[in-house]
Amino acid sequence: MKHLIDALPQHLTDAVSIFDNATLKAPSERIDHIVITGLGGSGIGASIVAEMLKSKVSIPVVINKNYTLPGFANKHTLVIACSYSGNTEETIAATKDGLTRGCMLAAISSGGLLIDLAKEHDFNHLIVPGGNPPRSMLGYSLTLIFALFEFYKIAETNVHEWTKRVRANLEASHEACEQTAKKLTAVLKNKIVAVYACDGMGAIAERVRQQLNENAKMVGWNGTIPEMNHNELVGWHFEHPEIAVLMLRSDFEHPRNAIRAELNKEILLKKTPNVVELKGEGETIIDAAFHIIHTTDLLSHQLSEVHDVDIYDIKVIEFLKDKLSKM
Repeated sequence: MKHLIDALPQHLTDAVSIFDNATLKAPSERIDHIVITGLGGSGIGASIVAEMLKSKVSIPVVINKNYTLPGFANKHTLVIACSYSGNTEETIAATKDGLTRGCMLAAISSGGLLIDLAKEHDFNHLIVPGGNPPRSMLGYSLTLIFALFEFYKIAETNVHEWTKRVRANLEASHEACEQTAKKLTAVLKNKIVAVYACDGMGAIAERVRQQLNENAKMVGWNGTIPEMNHNELVGWHFEHPEIAVLMLRSDFEHPRNAIRAELNKEILLKKTPNVVELKGEGETIIDAAFHIIHTTDLLSHQLSEVHDVDIYDIKVIEFLKDKLSKM
């Protein structure tokens, strides 16, 4: 897994190359809304893109994590299906639902049933390298969703520009990210982890929690400021030394949320001594996001070693899928 985490900068470049070499058809209808359907490591890129571009997109973007599409889906809906394996049963079902409803479709996958559907029904598809855990391929899915938003003229994403800059920044800061991850590991090891971020980075907090779940075999949750200030903060009534808090920060927070984050930290330190902060670095929110993603991917790897667990082990998910396939 470590070599895949270290390869994130290269994945960005490779994803742009896949996009540049793809043959894509223009939309057949006016696009009035977008649904991006995908789950887990295959779907988190969609959540990140939707959150980062919400102020730049003039039409609704809905993230779908179920077997069926929203009721509004029709011929003016662009459905982007994301399944790394191409065989995620919920995503395949949602894609077939889109075909039935006459939606415009695009797919990002390494193969499987999803690419078979794309070829059979002649809709746009981008094929990424297969054979790896979906969570290690975020650089591909995230970049390609940004690229599709640009191709369909949904938003100006400048994907060629920022991928070069982000790659250079990640390569230059890799050792510093390793050291930061080491410091965070000392605080977070053997803890339940709450990951908090200000609105705009909420999906990044979700990604971090997912990596701690799968790579380090840690239970926890993620929350977003200001929403968690209206409910969850009350839940911190008792002291919880068994819980650690990881606060994700950046220079791109709403000023009022930045104040809230500082106040939250003050409150939480009275409930647990294990409160740490990670600030994303870079000149844009995309740079800051990738800095956090890379640092916390390294963090999840270091925690897996400290916990002495198999970072690739997802037997419980495989058990669930096997049981579902027989029902």
